[in-house]
Amino acid sequence: MRKQLDVDLTEVIAQARAEERAAVVAYLHHRANLWLNAEKIQRTEASMGVWLVCQAIERGEHRRKEEP
Repeated sequence: MRKQLDVDLTEVIAQARAEERAAVVAYLHHRANLWLNAEKIQRTEASMGVWLVCQAIERGEHRRKEEP
């Protein structure tokens, strides 16, 4: 029973992390799109950078360990 509870908890934690990552990415995408589509300002390196970071987060790159 303990092993099953550990498995269940691990799955719940993984799901919570995935949901949080999705929420963060959605927020960043929204903000980047506002900046990129603003009528009075041009696309800036900063807004493009935020958009690129969103893409990296979606791919899970922020969770990958750096290789030596």
